[in-house]
Amino acid sequence: MTIKTVIVGLGKIGAENKSSKKVIRNHLNAVLENKNFEIKKLIDSDRNKIETVKRQYNFLSEEIFSYKYENIKREKIDLLVIATPHQNRSTQIRQLLKNYSTKKILIEKPFAENIEEAKKIVQIFKKPLNGRIQVFINFIRRYSPGFNQIRNYLKGEKPLHINIRYNKGLINYGSHLIDFLTYWFGKVEYVKSYDLRKHNQNDLNISFYCNMKKKIKVNFQFIDKVNYDQFEIDLFFKDKKISFRNGGVEKTKSHAINSLYYSGYSHLGEEKNFKEQDFIGDFRILYEMIFNSFSVRNYKSPLCGINQGFYNLKVINSVITSFEHNKKIFIK
Repeated sequence: MTIKTVIVGLGKIGAENKSSKKVIRNHLNAVLENKNFEIKKLIDSDRNKIETVKRQYNFLSEEIFSYKYENIKREKIDLLVIATPHQNRSTQIRQLLKNYSTKKILIEKPFAENIEEAKKIVQIFKKPLNGRIQVFINFIRRYSPGFNQIRNYLKGEKPLHINIRYNKGLINYGSHLIDFLTYWFGKVEYVKSYDLRKHNQNDLNISFYCNMKKKIKVNFQFIDKVNYDQFEIDLFFKDKKISFRNGGVEKTKSHAINSLYYSGYSHLGEEKNFKEQDFIGDFRILYEMIFNSFSVRNYKSPLCGINQGFYNLKVINSVITSFEHNKKIFIK
């Protein structure tokens, strides 16, 4: 079985991010390395990006590249990968579906810039012609062996508290963390925002706390004006703590012990690494999962689907609304 694939967007995540033997970090590299996939078209409206990719992948034929979405006739493919910026996604998806008949679509996170745009996209896939298309949103920690090792280790055990620190924007970094939260621990009861800074013209840093419907208390705090990335998670249990550092690459656990310093007290002992300290976001694993979704009967993909992606955007929208109105926002 060969998966006929079109990639739209040849920027960093589409084709430019550097890969190595240990980890592949862009869609084009991953597709080219996997013999089960065949590139049918590479599309980008920026001619300079096309020329850059042509030089880097000089073995690819000229006919594969295009700066237009339009075809002379609608082409049947298996997989459409959308790796463009998330602005105006609904318009882009409509255009692409006029020109490509596809079985599955993989969209880079988040799948829309705001909740109104997300609603438009959901409606596109409710139309009869598009209803059978399976949509995935690419949140890379869903297929991290290290994250999944810890999820299996917990066996459904829920933490009492979760502290999350992030920067680089609620859409950019925060959307990954919200997907982690809802994928592992379910739905959010309410959010209450308490601080906001503009990250750039397209994104905000917002601090907020939330209650999960499973009665877990969560605090999201943005870290501002520092010269290093923040993507840190601490899960607090009654007798232990699990931590994710440096984007989740470093994963540790520590258990409560009798205090070494104060009689009658206890504190957390030495942090110990989990066995799997994987590089996050190896697209080889992503494309193995996508191939399984084609080839394995009743395959249950861990990838984020359109309904979960829409719910994540509802949470983000509620966080922004909470700050604007200075009140708790309950999420249905």
